[in-house]
Amino acid sequence: MSENSHGLTQTSRYLIVLIMGAALLLGGMALGTGSNAGAAAAKKAKKSKILGNVGAMPDARCPADCSGLAIVTGFQAEIDGVGNVYRVPYNGKITRWKISLGKPTKSQRSFFQSRFGKKPKAGISVVKPVTVNGNKRYKLIKRSPVEGLNKYMGKQTWIELNNAIDVRKGQYVALTVPTWATALGARYVMKDGKIEKDSGGNAILDDDFSWRASRERNNCGTPNFKNSAPQTELGSKFEYGCRFYGGQLLYRVKVVGN
Repeated sequence: MSENSHGLTQTSRYLIVLIMGAALLLGGMALGTGSNAGAAAAKKAKKSKILGNVGAMPDARCPADCSGLAIVTGFQAEIDGVGNVYRVPYNGKITRWKISLGKPTKSQRSFFQSRFGKKPKAGISVVKPVTVNGNKRYKLIKRSPVEGLNKYMGKQTWIELNNAIDVRKGQYVALTVPTWATALGARYVMKDGKIEKDSGGNAILDDDFSWRASRERNNCGTPNFKNSAPQTELGSKFEYGCRFYGGQLLYRVKVVGN
């Protein structure tokens, strides 16, 4: 069979080989570029974590069975049996934080205002475990601006930070309330979808949920300006000696790794 029987001359075949070779070369370059681009994108993408993101956030306790936080800094020690939920997992930055607030009635609001201040306020604080004279304390490393909360009542709101907060692995992020905030949820023991009750008909709080407050362990009663204070002075070292069971602080924090 002659070369011309395929409609191709030797020159034509040579040109096709060159064209195919060029196409393969370009394809290889394209694949290489795509691979490099993918690697670059993967390198550029940063890991992130929402501290406290264990299960659904419960409803705030106001207006029904209304209670809240007052003149305190606190962090959740355990959510549904999971501990250290607000411990920073790696070096990075806090870019925003979230708070969920109940909407108190007029009389409930009056109760808080008459005792703890006219306006509800909150911010986040970065604390580090330290040892002082053999006792565990938490040192305040950094904190966010304090936010007025009136406009967020009855809502779940992300608050963006204009200046990200640097954090280090092993630090904790707490919620600081210099006045008061309805950012507290209750957690009860459940059975068959119903709240378990004791012999007196009272709902049983779930001990798998607990939070720590910036108070001395012998002053864990109803908060007032003598037994409780928020941790607001940088470098201060507070005892978080009060651990309250059956409650959940309604905040979350986004940390982006370096």
